[in-house]
Formats: sequence, structure tokens, C-alpha cells
Amino acid sequence: MAKLYSGTQLSDPSVIAQTVANPVTVAKPRTRYAAGYMAKPILFLRWLLPDRLFDRVIGSMAA
Repeated sequence: MAKLYSGTQLSDPSVIAQTVANPVTVAKPRTRYAAGYMAKPILFLRWLLPDRLFDRVIGSMAA
């Protein structure tokens, strides 16, 4: 985790703030918003993989 947080791959806080503020300003907000580094690929894997395999993949990324 220290390696991840010391790198430059993390999203800028303004990107996340803009994503959080977006549903407040639109008439019909979406149910979910994906923002940040690797958010969309991870959501795709979540859709594609069975629960146990997804948990294993995510666990291996954190280790």
C-alpha cells in the first residue's frame, strides 16, 4: 500500500470532488459514478468475474 500511495497513479482530489458534486447539480443523477484510478476496469472485472475470483484478484492487488 505504501508503494501505491507514494506513486503518481492516484487520482487528483479535484477529480473525485467533481464526481461527488455532479449528482447534486443534475436533474436525474445516475445510481453510481465511477471515478478515480482503475475504477472502471475494476467495475468491469466485478461484473465479469464470480465473487470468489474477484475477491482473490482484488486481494492480490492489495498484497
